[in-house]
Amino acid sequence: MSTFKARIEDYVGSVGDDTFLGDALTDTSAEVIRAMPIGKLGFFSVESSDFIYNGIDISNHKLLSVVREHGTDGEYVECREVSPAYFRKAQDVNSLFKGTVDSPVFTVKNSKVHVFPSPASSPNAVRLETVNFPTVTASQSDISQTTVTDSTCDTTDGSANVTMDSTANIEVGFSVSGTGVQTGSVVQSITNSTTFVLSKNATASNSNQTFTFTSDNLPDSIEDVVVLGATAKAIQYLMARVRTSLPSTPTISFSGITAPSAPSAPTISYSNASLSNAVSTAQDGVAVAQDAITTAVDGYTGESITQATTSNAGASSSSESSSASYTAPSIEGSAGDKTLLSMTDGTVNTDTDQIDYDKWWDITAEFIENEEDAELAQLQMEKIRSYITAFNAEVADAQNAMRASIENAKNAHEEAFLNARLATEANITNARIDGSIEEASISSKTSSSIAKMRESTGASIAKMQASTNASIAKMRESTGASIAQMREGTNVALQNAVRTLEASIQDYQLEVENFRASTQNYSAKVQEKISTYSADIQNYSQQVDRYVREYSWYQDQYVRFDTKYKESLQVLIEN
Repeated sequence: MSTFKARIEDYVGSVGDDTFLGDALTDTSAEVIRAMPIGKLGFFSVESSDFIYNGIDISNHKLLSVVREHGTDGEYVECREVSPAYFRKAQDVNSLFKGTVDSPVFTVKNSKVHVFPSPASSPNAVRLETVNFPTVTASQSDISQTTVTDSTCDTTDGSANVTMDSTANIEVGFSVSGTGVQTGSVVQSITNSTTFVLSKNATASNSNQTFTFTSDNLPDSIEDVVVLGATAKAIQYLMARVRTSLPSTPTISFSGITAPSAPSAPTISYSNASLSNAVSTAQDGVAVAQDAITTAVDGYTGESITQATTSNAGASSSSESSSASYTAPSIEGSAGDKTLLSMTDGTVNTDTDQIDYDKWWDITAEFIENEEDAELAQLQMEKIRSYITAFNAEVADAQNAMRASIENAKNAHEEAFLNARLATEANITNARIDGSIEEASISSKTSSSIAKMRESTGASIAKMQASTNASIAKMRESTGASIAQMREGTNVALQNAVRTLEASIQDYQLEVENFRASTQNYSAKVQEKISTYSADIQNYSQQVDRYVREYSWYQDQYVRFDTKYKESLQVLIEN
């Protein structure tokens, strides 16, 4: 039969990693064994030799059952499994979960088997029935549960006893092969930690021989399911390799290509032509050559004027009377400081209160409210009305007298104002006459002074004009010569500047041409890089497409084999 590697790679192609295939086969074998019911595993299970201690390691086994001797050598009873939570209760003599010789219990804690009552030498030994999780390699063609090789085995011709350094890795039922071992021999029993018994006697006496111990192979039906599961894992492995095998994304780099620098713009300048004789220094200033008019003129200071003075016209005051004032009529009564509208408390039948008008109101109220004498109250009111009528007559007389006084005062004031106006008009007329006399005197003196000033100024102006004309003529002659010299010097300077400018422009044009050539070379290199990058991108896209198709195919195959694996495992479990 083909190896497992060949069978898997017939499905998916080359995997290229035998170690991974071995791990996939080993893991899938353990998955299948764990999934199968205990009743179906008894066909290829292995019963151990006697254990006389607790904490039996089953990390690489699936435990099917545990038995314990019940006090008679070779007679075993089934142990009942309890939860690890009852680990202490299984040892408590007062607990319902305590194991006994006739009804022992076991629990699995940290992948180790603990049996209670604790095992000891026969007749209290313990045996386990297990199915080993096999280690499978890609080069195998069948799955044996365990293969152990030991090179310390010693045999005696005609004897079934074999000694070795340690029996820890072998179990009862393992097939044995090696020098001096008959075909079909198995481990009959394990005597102790260094001795076991063969099912057939040895045919030679040897020391330190290499024996191979092999447990029974798994059925072909299980191996087929393992191959399907390992194939699904191999496809996952290949899918991961597709992702890690993707090419790197292309990149573009312009290192090593330096863009040319644009030439700096030339600095073109020239100095203005300078003249040895500047126009401003060649001419004689007119302002210096002329005589100032201000020094030739006799200044006019004017005549002194005595202002005519006038006296204020005095107005005689009228003999008008003083301002009229109104005197209110006095009110008689016992209390002379009271006003007509004052009201104070009065008493009926009191002499002083009868003439104090400020108490009449209260007495009237007394007649009405307290005395309830309407007749007396009416008489009292008549008294008050008579007094008010008399008082009003006196007020009217006082007003007439005041009006007469106001009229007299008005007439007196009007007469005084008329006299004052007439006096003032006379004074103004006198002042005008005095002013005319003074004006005539000033006019005469001013005309004489102005004539003198005009004569002196005319002479000064004539002198100034002569001096200025001479200075202007000198300035024109000097300035003309300076301008001619300036023009000649400026023409030479301009010619030199033009030649310098032409040379600078020519040099700059050469630099620009060199820059254009460098730019074209730079553009060509950049275009070459871009073309290479475009080709890399296209190639990358093609590779990605290929990897995508490959990944998709693996994905479809994974679904197919994983589904087939699970279906086959379910059939194996149910049948």
